[in-house]
Parts: sequence; C-alpha cells; structure tokens
Amino acid sequence: MERPCTTAASPVRILIGINATNTSEAALKWYLRHLYLSTHLITLLHVSEDEFYPTFGYRAGLPKEEQFKVFSEKDRLIKAIQKKHQVILEDAGVEENSYRFVHKDGSPGSTITNMAEKSKTNAIVVGRKSQTMCVTHMRALDPSPFKVFRCI
Repeated sequence: MERPCTTAASPVRILIGINATNTSEAALKWYLRHLYLSTHLITLLHVSEDEFYPTFGYRAGLPKEEQFKVFSEKDRLIKAIQKKHQVILEDAGVEENSYRFVHKDGSPGSTITNMAEKSKTNAIVVGRKSQTMCVTHMRALDPSPFKVFRCI
C-alpha cells in the first residue's frame, strides 16, 4: 500500500473523520498501523448533523431550558469522543503537537471534503461507508488532490 510521504518543505496533512462509533475508533487504529509517520499533521474532525427544522428554524419553539439541555448533551458527547480518540493517539505514542481536534456542524461527507480542500489535506481516513460515499461522490464532481481511505 502506498504511504503518503513528506518532505521537509511540505508536511503531509491527514484528516480523519471521527464520531462515537466503533468504526471510527477502528479507522483511527487502522491509520496508525498502516499509514502513520511521525511527521504527519493529523486533524481529527467530528461532524454533527445540523439540527434544522424548516417550519421552525434552528431549535425554534423549544424552551430555553430544553435548548440548553440539548447544547450541554452535545458538548458532553463531543468531549467524550475527543477523549476516546486522544487516548488511542497517546497509546500509539503520537505527540500532542502533531494532532488537533475540530468540530463542525453540517453534512458529514461535504464537511469532510470542504475541510480537506481548505486545509490542503493529502489524505482522508474514514470508517463509515456513508462518509466515504459522500466524500467519493464530492470528489467525482470536483476532483481533488487527496486520497480517500475507507478502513472498515
């Protein structure tokens, strides 16, 4: 398998789509086993679907207390996902300054693709088939310079 390489002038940027599933955890472990080099710059991207209801707008009609509860639960979930994946990286000996966590709201496939293009990513690693299909579909419409690895 071809490994993304690096030169001193341009480090390899890897974007890994993460979520709360076991396939996400397996995708990160797959990357660490098969592709990881200590010179890689890793972005772990978590994407939450937008919570939009056309009739009501964003959470319109929900009492403030209920909105706060939704936001608190979402924040708790994001922190748990970050911690879970951080432990995997630490156990593999990945230095803390070579990875970062990013959270975005939107459609997973298009958000991953847009983030990859904006950050000049060399490779995308995902574990879910639906993420891969969205990313691959976006690339078919507008070819990009990054490789996509579906690990599960």
